Order: sequence, then structure tokens, then C-alpha cells
Amino acid sequence: MEQTEGAEESVFPLRLAAVDVGSNAVRFLGAEFLQPQRFAAIEQIRAPVRLGQSAFEGGRLDASALNAAVATLVSFRERMDALGIVHYRAVATSAVRDSANGDELIVRARDEADLVLEVITSMEEARLVHRAVRSRIDMGSSRWLLVDLGGGSVEVSVADARRIRRSVSHPVGAVRLLRELSVEGEDVACFRRRLEEYLAPLVVPVRGGIRGFVATGGNAEALADLAGAAPDERGVSRLPLQRLRSLVDDLAVLTPAERIAAYGLREDRADVILPGAVVYERLCSRAGVDEILVPRVGVREGLVLDLAGELAEHAAH
Repeated sequence: MEQTEGAEESVFPLRLAAVDVGSNAVRFLGAEFLQPQRFAAIEQIRAPVRLGQSAFEGGRLDASALNAAVATLVSFRERMDALGIVHYRAVATSAVRDSANGDELIVRARDEADLVLEVITSMEEARLVHRAVRSRIDMGSSRWLLVDLGGGSVEVSVADARRIRRSVSHPVGAVRLLRELSVEGEDVACFRRRLEEYLAPLVVPVRGGIRGFVATGGNAEALADLAGAAPDERGVSRLPLQRLRSLVDDLAVLTPAERIAAYGLREDRADVILPGAVVYERLCSRAGVDEILVPRVGVREGLVLDLAGELAEHAAH
């Protein structure tokens, strides 16, 4: 024990970074750890680069999206250097995973931004989210439903504090749904009906009761904010299912431009928030619970927690 504690003292405090190249945005987290399980965010950046728009329509990342993503990664590398961060992990999810030319982004990230960018599987996404969630929620030995909705897919997992018991991935991310189901010139009500029909087959991978429903992703956080669900002392918001249903009804009669005016949403959130809300509502209803917990963490937090644990373990040996 003395060796482990001494080793930890030599490693911490420590600054780490995470980069998440998603379908709707590219995100950066700079974190300072005083010990392996506790950190403070020192910088968070969200760049509205929508890689999923071209990836889900034509199966390729278009030139403008690639250039924007690379420029963003270059700026993230500059922030890491300015913050004195050496250790990091950078990952890409479904938009890059599903693109025929995703390797081009990997190569350019290395050559132009000096970043090693890895494409991760849906199972690894689920693991990282689980790692982050259990840092905010005391899961214990009970079964919880974790729903991580991104731009390209939704990962639905049954987990307790120790492990993920089962996980399934559905290609029904918010950006993908918007691209596949919206028809130019149609009213929002028609889009909602088409969306609900499309999501009808969604299933919850659990038999028997669950302790609670946990939602992660930018749409979940935006919906909690719209509902006035302030985070508690651990950073967790509670969104009642009935309030979510009311929000779906309110959002469904507004165009994206009207949502921006009414709620102050960003342009790249205003169009995807309705499909995101419907996905959460459908899964929560089928899970048989009446409340959604929003811990306001995700892949990035899982990445830095993983890194801190690995570095501490390495120092101990």
C-alpha cells in the first residue's frame, strides 16, 4: 500500500486531455487530476463540425467537413500544448466508423495535428460512458439502463457498478435520423409521425426491473436544461418522463428556426433535438420508468478517467 500511495503522489496532480470526434460535433476536455478518481475540468470546447451529415447521406466524409475537423484538431493540439498536457486519448465514433474514407481523417490528424486518432467500436463507446456514469451515480449492484445517444447511433446498455451486462447499438442517432427521415418542405408534424413510426421497433435489452434510466449525450443535457432540471451536488439532473413528453409536444410544432428563437438553442442543436427527445422518450417508456437521470458526462470523461487509472497503476509497478 505504501508503494502505491507513494507512486500516486509522484504522478498526481496530473493534467490529461480527451478528444471525441462525434457525428454532430468535435469535443475537447482538459482535466486536472489530484487523484485517479477525481478531476476538475480546466477547459472544455465544443466545435460544431457535423461529420455525420455527409457520412450518413453518401457514405463518405466530404472535403469541407474533413477540413473543418482537421482544423479543429489542430486547435485542440495547440490548447493541449498551452495547458502543458502530454497524456491524452483521441477517439472517433460512428460518422468516421461508417465512412468509406474515414482513414483520411486518421492520417491527417496524425500529420497535421500530431494527434493519434483511433476509431472505436460501439462496445468501447458504451464502456467509456459506463466508466463516466459510475463516477457520478452510485449504481451499486442494481441494474441500470444506460442510453448514450450520439449523432449516428444510440448505445443501450444494461449495467451495474461493476460491469456492463448487455449492450446493443442501434443506427438511430439524431443526425442520422434527421438526414434519413426529413423531407424538404414538409411540416414538422409529418416529420414527427415518420420519426415515431421509424422508432417503433426500438427495444430495451432487459428483462425484469431496473433501478433507473440514465441518459447521456448533448441532447439529453439540452433537454434537461429546457425542462429546468438543475444538476444536484454531484452534477446529475432529473428529468421526469411527463416533462419530456411535454417538451416533445412543444418542439414538434416548431421549426428549427422557431426553436432557436423560443429556447435559445444553437443552430446545430435545434434541428436534432426533436429526434433525440423522441428516442429518449420511447426507450424510457419501454423501460417502465418515469424519470431520466442526466449525469452530464460521456465519452470524454470516461477517457480521462481511464487514462488516470492506467497511469496510476503503471506508476505503482
